[in-house]
Amino acid sequence: DVAMAAKAHIIGTAFLALEMKCARCHDAPYHPFTQQDLFGLAAMLEKKPITLPETSSVPDDPNGRERLVTVSLEPGAAVDPHWPFAEIAAEDLPEGLIRDPGNSRERLAALITSPRNDRFARVIVNRLWKRYMGTGLVEPVDDWSDAEPSHASLLDWLGRELVTHDYNLKHVARLILESRAYQSASIGESDQGRPLFAGPLRRR
Repeated sequence: DVAMAAKAHIIGTAFLALEMKCARCHDAPYHPFTQQDLFGLAAMLEKKPITLPETSSVPDDPNGRERLVTVSLEPGAAVDPHWPFAEIAAEDLPEGLIRDPGNSRERLAALITSPRNDRFARVIVNRLWKRYMGTGLVEPVDDWSDAEPSHASLLDWLGRELVTHDYNLKHVARLILESRAYQSASIGESDQGRPLFAGPLRRR
């Protein structure tokens, strides 16, 4: 019913490790996200306000029972394009980064990939680490709400390496592949000494 809301959820998960699936129809009960957050992101993709349809809301119980979840947006409410994650990346961007300041989709892309947004770089290198080592420095890789990195300094360093080398994934991959951790003998899942990373997980 709102294609851009689905895309906003995917973008949040893939690039920022924010799980906003529950915020589609009501405020997320186990994550700090509201419908306003998800639909604000969706409106940035749509490049105009989005009207919440009835199908994206939890209806009232016909027997009058109280909802078990909080619904902060009622059907028909209009949500303007806005960046809801100021704690991850401030809305002020370096001058000249956006060609069309009125294009909210371009602004969203710039906010996600801005060098000031270290969350994006850390999420990407964590995905690379998991690809090669079998386990991420942060698990689960898609949802960092309650997760803590096992090796925070390593995660920060790899993130800085990605940014300072023009987001070159091959550069970060080379750092991982040339590391002693990766070049150690592979181990089975039952032997995985996480968070020690004694070696990459054995795979077919």
